[in-house]
Amino acid sequence: MLSLKQEKGVKLAGVTPDDAADIQAMLDFARGRFNTNYQIATMLARAHSTNTDEVFLEREGWHELETLYGSQWKHITIKAGGTFHLYAVVTGAMDRPAAATHEITSITCQGGRVEVRI
Repeated sequence: MLSLKQEKGVKLAGVTPDDAADIQAMLDFARGRFNTNYQIATMLARAHSTNTDEVFLEREGWHELETLYGSQWKHITIKAGGTFHLYAVVTGAMDRPAAATHEITSITCQGGRVEVRI
């Protein structure tokens, strides 16, 4: 399940309890949708709300608007036995992903060497 704990001396920026609940819902929905990669499938299983293992949201919530594949994306960074970037398509810089309106559609891990999109 998602944890907001940070490394000693690091503050989590811009994440409210509602943001954390939305991110958890998006992680729950993503489980089972990225099974083509073992690392990603394992991280999503650990991140599911029914699991007692913790995965860690790193430093901030949704951030860094990027344009790729003809869409705009924001991502969160999860630490769970590796570093994972989980992406959601957004309409622009002011769009903030939420479980009711967005979904995780791309995940990269280990410095971007593995990417799985749905």
